[in-house]
Amino acid sequence: MTARKTPVAMCCVTIGFNSYLLPADKGMKVFELMQHAVECEKGYGATNYTFAPGGPPNVECKVVRADQVRVPTPEQSEVLRIGR
Repeated sequence: MTARKTPVAMCCVTIGFNSYLLPADKGMKVFELMQHAVECEKGYGATNYTFAPGGPPNVECKVVRADQVRVPTPEQSEVLRIGR
């Protein structure tokens, strides 16, 4: 008899305009860590990089139900593989 895999709870962490699908426990760690971050402007000075801190980043974390995750078709998977 084959044991059924228990679905892993997932979440979507959005940082700025980018979203990332992660296992919920890991996503919550990212969300927690980003609460202590500030955005920064990276530039290049006369001899090295410079960093100018700004305000807090826009960070969101949403729980994702298993039925909300679309598994890519084989064709989509091939496109994703090639694009990497």
